[in-house]
Amino acid sequence: DRYKVAVGNVCSGRTLFKTKNGLLGLGPKLAKRDDAVCVFLGGSVPYVVRNLSLKGSDHHFVGECYLHGFMFGKAITMW
Repeated sequence: DRYKVAVGNVCSGRTLFKTKNGLLGLGPKLAKRDDAVCVFLGGSVPYVVRNLSLKGSDHHFVGECYLHGFMFGKAITMW
């Protein structure tokens, strides 16, 4: 029962997703198909952003996410 409560607390307002590369993540409930996951220099977690223009130059910040293997700045050190 404690496990259910803990998982419920972590997942509340979140949704599971899978990237085009097959990575699993947990992101904002407002995330949509074709949103992008990015890592900002200095950020400790990945973020979900949505492209707003045909040129890809304008984006909307959707929220932070958990992406397995890319937490705590690890993506920056991998790059």
